[in-house]
Amino acid sequence: MPARGRARVPSDTKRATEHARETIVRERIEARGMSSESVLAAMRAVPRHRFLPEHIRHEFYEDHPVWTGHEQTISQRYVVALMS
Repeated sequence: MPARGRARVPSDTKRATEHARETIVRERIEARGMSSESVLAAMRAVPRHRFLPEHIRHEFYEDHPVWTGHEQTISQRYVVALMS
């Protein structure tokens, strides 16, 4: 049973987002020279797309900042990794 207040994510969707996170870490963060294992592990683990409104979540896996619609952006993953 899902935790209260949390929607159950279909396993295929969960696998797809996990795969997308792994690809981003490998191709867009590690490939640019990031080697901190703790930062890489955090970038692999945190489902950052969940912090966006559902109608723009698909953009989160692009390699650019994402406009949230609330006069803010969520930084590109590499920038977050570098700052971390």
